[in-house]
Amino acid sequence: MSDFWGQVELAMSPDEAIHRLYGILGTMPRAKQPRVEQGWVWTKMGWSAASRGETRGGFVEPGPGRCLITVRSISNFALIDWGVNRRNVEAVLNRLSQQYEIDRLNAALAAERGANPAVASVTRPR
Repeated sequence: MSDFWGQVELAMSPDEAIHRLYGILGTMPRAKQPRVEQGWVWTKMGWSAASRGETRGGFVEPGPGRCLITVRSISNFALIDWGVNRRNVEAVLNRLSQQYEIDRLNAALAAERGANPAVASVTRPR
């Protein structure tokens, strides 16, 4: 069994962080329905040519005005990881950061839109 983990700290509530992790993990390829248990959001991934399934998840640690989000990917039966777990963690952390930045920009644009309704909004990449 091999694993990889990474962290990101974002200014959001624990509930928002859990909601975002749930959405991201649930839309990844081969993902089964995510589960939430005591601050952990996790999902099992189906088999692929490179692995015999992984468990991916994240844990949210609340702080003053921020959350530390730890994302982890564990290969269930792989003897050699081939970088799969690292790429899994990087994909989740990148999507969390992108969504956070897009929401931050949209909030700034909404504030500016009060003065100028012609200001457009930023959309999330698919």
